[in-house]
Amino acid sequence: MKNRKTILGVSIALLFGLFVCLPLLGKGYIPTHDGEYHIIRFIEFFRMLSAGYWFPRWAPTLNSGYGMPVFLFHYPLPNYIGAFFLSIGIDAVYAFKLSLAFGYIISSIFAFLWLRKLFGVKAALTGALISSFVPYWFVDIYVRGSVGEVWAIAFVFAALMFLEYRRLILFACAIAGLILSHNILAMLFIPFLLGYAYFQNRRYILGIFFGIVLTAYFWIPALFERGYVVGLNIVNFHEHFIQLYEFLIPSWGTGFSGAVFGINKMSFQIGMIPLAVLVGSIIFGLKEKDLKVRRLYWYFLLVLLSAVSLMFPWATYIWDHVTFITYVQFPWRFLSFVIPVVAFIGAYVSNHIRMRFWSIAFIGVAVLFSYSYIRPHIY
Repeated sequence: MKNRKTILGVSIALLFGLFVCLPLLGKGYIPTHDGEYHIIRFIEFFRMLSAGYWFPRWAPTLNSGYGMPVFLFHYPLPNYIGAFFLSIGIDAVYAFKLSLAFGYIISSIFAFLWLRKLFGVKAALTGALISSFVPYWFVDIYVRGSVGEVWAIAFVFAALMFLEYRRLILFACAIAGLILSHNILAMLFIPFLLGYAYFQNRRYILGIFFGIVLTAYFWIPALFERGYVVGLNIVNFHEHFIQLYEFLIPSWGTGFSGAVFGINKMSFQIGMIPLAVLVGSIIFGLKEKDLKVRRLYWYFLLVLLSAVSLMFPWATYIWDHVTFITYVQFPWRFLSFVIPVVAFIGAYVSNHIRMRFWSIAFIGVAVLFSYSYIRPHIY
């Protein structure tokens, strides 16, 4: 019976994921901020793989045919995925869209399987689906086209899942997948995963170290050779802080961040249902009697509050004086933490609300509020 419920939960997560990704499965190019660059990189990466270079560092036909060392610094795993689709005859545009779709769907399934181990099937499905409709997902997919961030979040959920299922080797591989999916999100989420491992199973802190070692072939050359190139970090973070109303009030746009884009700039909202779940959960958190669960709840809430606090102008002093944080480039990138935190706290709240109706209502309203964002803007 338990296995049948799990299979049903995975199937429902899969169906919702396919629903979100329907625009990606159609014909034609979907314009996004980074989409064209990823398509070009897929082609160049596949060209190098076809020539026998299993760990490409050079993009041979870029830079007016002189080539450039983009793959020395650019996260490689999404390029391997894109190259796989190219190798079976799928064109580069469709390979890019399929990469986004697979990353998103797999993320939802991993989230469900992780939460199932903590709270059971009903609560896990509620948390996974609510987090699957956090608006920032659709900023990444349909506005930014950030295939690396999509896969990085998928591997965050994979790492959380493998830790709970006590699969140390797979956990280390998930950490490696996170690092190879997106350098910057790995820098943000590895401390978060260290904290989670500290609370849940300290043995898995060693697994994080193994995952970092597995990817040394990528990040060690990048660190040593970054001094020979320019343009690795040309973003002025001062221009990309957000305002409190942008975080709380729903909005949608397809432009870049920054004041010059006015009302059409991309959305930085947390989402109405995620916000309601987070605020409402405090009632249960204050009354929680299970010490282990209470500790995890407050850890997730503290992580989110810390991440959110770094997105606003009042954090300028920190950004100016902590050199390390400037590699994040965009303060709003901390919105990525909303997705796993809402997944956990959504499941936590559902576990405390015994009536199934309310879980279904939360999911339904989350879908309803985000439905208009699941549409690409065609210029």
